[in-house]
Amino acid sequence: MISVHIRNPAYRIDLPLSRIGAYKLLEQQVVHHVLLRGSSSAPSDDELLAILESNWAVLILTVPDQEEHILVTSDNPSLWFTLDDSGDVHYLLLPMTPRCCAIAFDRTKVDIHRTILNTAEVEALNKFQCISMLGALYGSTAFSCEDEKTAPDLWKLRKLPSGFLGESDWQMNVLKNRNGLSFVRAVSVG
Repeated sequence: MISVHIRNPAYRIDLPLSRIGAYKLLEQQVVHHVLLRGSSSAPSDDELLAILESNWAVLILTVPDQEEHILVTSDNPSLWFTLDDSGDVHYLLLPMTPRCCAIAFDRTKVDIHRTILNTAEVEALNKFQCISMLGALYGSTAFSCEDEKTAPDLWKLRKLPSGFLGESDWQMNVLKNRNGLSFVRAVSVG
Protein backbone atom coordinates (compact mmCIF):
# COMPACT_ATOMS: atom_id res chain seq x y z
CA MET A 1 0.00 0.00 0.00
CA ILE A 2 2.82 2.34 0.82
CA SER A 3 4.80 1.64 -2.35
CA VAL A 4 1.71 1.95 -4.56
CA HIS A 5 1.02 5.33 -2.98
CA ILE A 6 4.48 6.88 -3.12
CA ARG A 7 5.41 5.48 -6.56
CA ASN A 8 2.33 7.09 -8.03
CA PRO A 9 2.82 10.34 -9.96
CA ALA A 10 0.38 11.96 -7.51
CA TYR A 11 3.32 13.67 -5.76
CA ARG A 12 4.83 16.82 -7.23
CA ILE A 13 8.61 16.56 -7.12
CA ASP A 14 10.34 19.92 -6.65
CA LEU A 15 13.86 18.50 -6.72
CA PRO A 16 16.30 17.65 -9.50
CA LEU A 17 15.83 13.90 -8.92
CA SER A 18 14.93 10.99 -11.13
CA ARG A 19 11.56 9.41 -10.37
CA ILE A 20 13.34 6.49 -8.61
CA GLY A 21 15.42 8.96 -6.57
CA ALA A 22 12.23 10.76 -5.53
CA TYR A 23 10.61 7.42 -4.65
CA LYS A 24 13.54 6.49 -2.39
CA LEU A 25 13.42 9.87 -0.66
CA LEU A 26 9.62 9.66 -0.21
CA GLU A 27 10.04 6.16 1.21
CA GLN A 28 12.52 7.47 3.78
CA GLN A 29 10.13 10.27 4.74
CA VAL A 30 7.20 7.86 5.15
CA VAL A 31 9.23 5.45 7.28
CA HIS A 32 10.53 8.30 9.45
CA HIS A 33 7.33 10.35 9.84
CA VAL A 34 4.51 7.80 9.51
CA LEU A 35 5.85 4.48 10.74
CA LEU A 36 8.39 5.77 13.29
CA ARG A 37 6.33 8.86 14.24
CA GLY A 38 9.28 11.21 13.77
CA SER A 39 11.77 9.25 15.85
CA SER A 40 15.29 10.60 15.42
CA SER A 41 16.92 7.17 15.50
CA ALA A 42 17.37 5.05 12.38
CA PRO A 43 16.29 1.52 13.33
CA SER A 44 17.66 -1.65 11.83
CA ASP A 45 15.35 -3.68 9.60
CA ASP A 46 14.60 -6.00 12.54
CA GLU A 47 13.78 -3.05 14.82
CA LEU A 48 11.54 -1.54 12.14
CA LEU A 49 9.70 -4.85 11.77
CA ALA A 50 9.20 -5.03 15.55
CA ILE A 51 7.79 -1.46 15.57
CA LEU A 52 5.43 -2.29 12.70
CA GLU A 53 4.25 -5.50 14.35
CA SER A 54 3.57 -3.74 17.65
CA ASN A 55 1.79 -0.68 16.24
CA TRP A 56 0.27 -1.60 12.87
CA ALA A 57 -2.09 -4.27 11.60
CA VAL A 58 -3.54 -5.30 8.23
CA LEU A 59 -7.03 -6.69 7.65
CA ILE A 60 -9.13 -7.52 4.61
CA LEU A 61 -12.50 -5.78 4.33
CA THR A 62 -15.12 -7.49 2.20
CA VAL A 63 -18.29 -6.63 0.33
CA PRO A 64 -20.98 -9.32 0.82
CA ASP A 65 -21.85 -11.39 -2.26
CA GLN A 66 -25.49 -10.28 -2.07
CA GLU A 67 -24.45 -6.59 -2.14
CA GLU A 68 -25.02 -5.12 -5.60
CA HIS A 69 -22.49 -2.33 -5.13
CA ILE A 70 -18.85 -3.21 -5.76
CA LEU A 71 -15.59 -1.39 -5.18
CA VAL A 72 -13.98 0.66 -7.92
CA THR A 73 -10.38 1.72 -8.12
CA SER A 74 -8.47 4.50 -9.83
CA ASP A 75 -5.08 5.47 -11.16
CA ASN A 76 -4.30 6.69 -7.61
CA PRO A 77 -5.73 3.71 -5.66
CA SER A 78 -3.90 3.68 -2.31
CA LEU A 79 -5.84 6.03 -0.05
CA TRP A 80 -4.28 7.40 3.15
CA PHE A 81 -6.57 8.73 5.89
CA THR A 82 -6.42 10.78 9.05
CA LEU A 83 -9.12 10.94 11.71
CA ASP A 84 -8.35 14.49 12.78
CA ASP A 85 -6.67 17.69 11.63
CA SER A 86 -3.15 16.51 12.52
CA GLY A 87 -2.33 15.31 9.02
CA ASP A 88 -0.97 12.10 10.56
CA VAL A 89 -1.71 8.89 8.66
CA HIS A 90 -3.96 6.68 10.80
CA TYR A 91 -4.96 4.11 8.19
CA LEU A 92 -4.49 3.19 4.52
CA LEU A 93 -6.91 1.50 2.14
CA LEU A 94 -6.22 -0.29 -1.14
CA PRO A 95 -8.88 -2.04 -3.26
CA MET A 96 -7.77 -5.57 -4.11
CA THR A 97 -10.79 -6.91 -6.01
CA PRO A 98 -14.32 -5.58 -6.62
CA ARG A 99 -15.35 -7.29 -3.36
CA CYS A 100 -12.42 -6.71 -1.03
CA CYS A 101 -9.87 -4.15 0.01
CA ALA A 102 -6.91 -4.19 2.36
CA ILE A 103 -6.70 -1.83 5.30
CA ALA A 104 -3.49 -1.14 7.20
CA PHE A 105 -3.99 0.82 10.40
CA ASP A 106 -2.16 2.22 13.39
CA ARG A 107 -3.60 0.15 16.25
CA THR A 108 -2.66 2.85 18.76
CA LYS A 109 -4.99 5.30 16.99
CA VAL A 110 -7.61 3.23 15.15
CA ASP A 111 -9.90 0.30 15.89
CA ILE A 112 -11.53 -1.64 13.07
CA HIS A 113 -14.63 -3.08 14.66
CA ARG A 114 -15.92 -5.09 11.69
CA THR A 115 -14.65 -6.25 8.31
CA ILE A 116 -17.88 -6.49 6.31
CA LEU A 117 -18.64 -3.31 4.35
CA ASN A 118 -22.18 -2.01 4.07
CA THR A 119 -23.65 -0.18 1.06
CA ALA A 120 -22.94 3.29 2.44
CA GLU A 121 -19.30 2.40 3.10
CA VAL A 122 -18.81 0.95 -0.39
CA GLU A 123 -20.29 4.14 -1.83
CA ALA A 124 -18.06 6.27 0.42
CA LEU A 125 -14.92 4.33 -0.58
CA ASN A 126 -15.85 4.69 -4.24
CA LYS A 127 -16.36 8.42 -3.75
CA PHE A 128 -12.89 8.68 -2.16
CA GLN A 129 -11.48 6.89 -5.23
CA CYS A 130 -13.24 9.45 -7.44
CA ILE A 131 -11.93 12.36 -5.41
CA SER A 132 -8.37 11.00 -5.47
CA MET A 133 -8.09 9.86 -9.09
CA LEU A 134 -5.65 11.60 -11.34
CA GLY A 135 -7.63 10.92 -14.50
CA ALA A 136 -9.02 7.37 -14.62
CA LEU A 137 -11.52 5.30 -12.68
CA TYR A 138 -11.76 1.52 -13.10
CA GLY A 139 -14.54 -0.96 -12.38
CA SER A 140 -14.96 -4.67 -13.00
CA THR A 141 -18.22 -4.15 -14.87
CA ALA A 142 -19.55 -1.49 -17.19
CA PHE A 143 -20.71 1.59 -15.36
CA SER A 144 -24.49 1.94 -15.26
CA CYS A 145 -26.41 4.73 -16.96
CA GLU A 146 -26.96 6.24 -13.51
CA ASP A 147 -23.20 6.09 -12.81
CA GLU A 148 -22.47 7.76 -16.14
CA LYS A 149 -24.95 10.54 -15.32
CA THR A 150 -23.27 11.23 -11.97
CA ALA A 151 -19.73 11.06 -13.42
CA PRO A 152 -19.53 14.81 -14.22
CA ASP A 153 -20.54 15.63 -10.61
CA LEU A 154 -17.91 13.26 -9.25
CA TRP A 155 -15.31 14.74 -11.61
CA LYS A 156 -16.05 18.15 -10.09
CA LEU A 157 -15.37 16.71 -6.60
CA ARG A 158 -11.94 15.51 -7.70
CA LYS A 159 -9.10 17.33 -6.01
CA LEU A 160 -5.67 17.26 -7.51
CA PRO A 161 -3.32 15.80 -4.92
CA SER A 162 -1.52 18.38 -2.80
CA GLY A 163 1.40 16.10 -1.93
CA PHE A 164 4.89 17.24 -2.83
CA LEU A 165 8.53 16.61 -2.11
CA GLY A 166 10.71 19.68 -1.84
CA GLU A 167 14.26 20.47 -0.84
CA SER A 168 13.43 21.25 2.79
CA ASP A 169 9.88 19.99 3.24
CA TRP A 170 7.25 17.57 2.00
CA GLN A 171 3.54 16.94 2.32
CA MET A 172 1.62 13.68 2.16
CA ASN A 173 -1.62 13.16 0.29
CA VAL A 174 -3.96 12.45 3.20
CA LEU A 175 -7.77 12.34 3.18
CA LYS A 176 -9.95 13.17 6.17
CA ASN A 177 -12.52 10.58 7.16
CA ARG A 178 -15.60 12.68 7.72
CA ASN A 179 -18.09 9.95 8.62
CA GLY A 180 -19.07 7.49 5.91
CA LEU A 181 -16.61 4.81 7.05
CA SER A 182 -18.25 3.62 10.24
CA PHE A 183 -16.11 0.48 10.56
CA VAL A 184 -13.25 2.79 11.61
CA ARG A 185 -13.21 4.15 15.16
CA ALA A 186 -10.65 6.26 16.97
CA VAL A 187 -9.02 4.47 19.89
CA SER A 188 -10.04 6.03 23.18
CA VAL A 189 -7.13 7.48 25.11
CA GLY A 190 -7.59 6.66 28.56
